[in-house]
Order: sequence, then structure tokens, then C-alpha cells
Amino acid sequence: MLSKSPSGFSLAELLISLLILGEIATFTIPKIISAQQAQQSKSVAKAAVGLMAGALQKGIAEGSLNDSSSGNDIRQYFSSNINSVKVCGDGIGQGCWGGAWNTHAIVLHN
Repeated sequence: MLSKSPSGFSLAELLISLLILGEIATFTIPKIISAQQAQQSKSVAKAAVGLMAGALQKGIAEGSLNDSSSGNDIRQYFSSNINSVKVCGDGIGQGCWGGAWNTHAIVLHN
């Protein structure tokens, strides 16, 4: 009498398959997460630039800002018209993060 060949997978074959899938996941999941975080950062930056560009256009349209506006004028306009903007630095000396710089910064915060 002829014996049938066994159907299905052995335990060793299943464990090797799981090991291979685990290795693939180990390399791909961190890359997917970092790509999502980078995309989120880009989206936030684009939204911030759009907000600032809109505020600048509004300032020009209403006559608060013009071609001869100084950096201080623009800084003051942004800090008074956009509620999520923090103005740092006095132009010389310490900045928002404690580092020395020689310019003003407009920092977006929540």
C-alpha cells in the first residue's frame, strides 16, 4: 500500500517563515513611521507659511505694511495679528533657544 505524502507545513517551516516576516518588519516599520512624521512636519510648515503669507498680504492690503516697512514693523504686525506666533530675540544677543544670533525670529507655537 502506498502512503500519502503529508499535507500542510511542518512547525519548522512555519517558524522560519515567521522569522523572515519579522526581519522584514524590523526594517520597514521604522522607515514608514519616519516618513509619516516627515510628511506631517512638512504639512505643518506649509500651513505656517500660508498663514504668514496671508497675514503679510492682509497687512499690505490694509496699509499697515509696505515696501519700506522695517523688520520691527513686520515683527510687530505678526505678533499682534497671528495668535500662534511668538517673537523672539532683540536683534542682537540671545535668541529663543539661548543661542547667540544677530537677527529676529518668529517662532510658531501652539
